[in-house]
Amino acid sequence: PIVAVQLLWINLVTDGLPALSLGFERPESDVMSRPPRRKDESVFAHGLGINALWQGVMFCVITLVAYYIGSRGFGELNLALGETMAFAVLAISQLVHSFNMRSHHSLFRIGLHTNWIHLGAFALSLGLMLLVLLVAPLRGIFGTVTMTSSQWGTVVALAIAPLVIGELIKLGAFVAGRLTKRIHH
Repeated sequence: PIVAVQLLWINLVTDGLPALSLGFERPESDVMSRPPRRKDESVFAHGLGINALWQGVMFCVITLVAYYIGSRGFGELNLALGETMAFAVLAISQLVHSFNMRSHHSLFRIGLHTNWIHLGAFALSLGLMLLVLLVAPLRGIFGTVTMTSSQWGTVVALAIAPLVIGELIKLGAFVAGRLTKRIHH
């Protein structure tokens, strides 16, 4: 549902500034209380492989849902709208998900404003994405179409899903950790 130029744009917008800005994140306060990793451990140890898998599936599902809703959910068959919505959801959801990647802890614990460089990178990248979706000559280059407010509402709802899901998973891990500590004490 996404054409090559859109994929290249997504890679440029989501992998550039937001990824670099994460390097300016403050170290987590409990980083020194964690045991060191063994030198023979896989890079996918400690749940990293499972995290990569579920996140990939999540992005795939929300993108395909956006495509389906856009192409079939607003009346007649409209593949161009489905492609536009899938493109918008995949790109914007990855930008939103960058807030999950800031820490193993909840965004509510570390705070939204503790990495101004990340906020700036997010805003700039989102602005570039919105230009492609809203400016008519750029829509022609990227093969996107105009969306209604209800279609934009669907895009926003699907795009924030990774943040909500990530926060729920972090909450579950926090609660499980607390329960484990109580059981051991």
